[in-house]
Amino acid sequence: MTIFYRTFFRNPDAPWRYVLGFEPGWMPQADLEAYREIRRSRGATESYEPWVEKMRREDRLLIKLTSNTPPQVPGLEWYQVEFSLWSGRLPKAPPPSPPPPAAPAL
Repeated sequence: MTIFYRTFFRNPDAPWRYVLGFEPGWMPQADLEAYREIRRSRGATESYEPWVEKMRREDRLLIKLTSNTPPQVPGLEWYQVEFSLWSGRLPKAPPPSPPPPAAPAL
């Protein structure tokens, strides 16, 4: 919640949206269940899976973690925004493989 309030009030007209906003009870039921599991498990990495599975390339998952090592949430690449704040996103897609060479004409 702290991350939301810090970000929202600094950027009230920003073009992005939040899954967790002013009140967790306003979240869609599936997201609320994931949020409650994250809180219940004290941030166990597997508890983030429902959110990671729903993420799109433009989405970010922000986690407050007092560590210089990134969260161990699988499937995301991490950027340390500040000492206690990590931003995770889906890995960039690898460039497409070049097509195989054409067979010589006979």
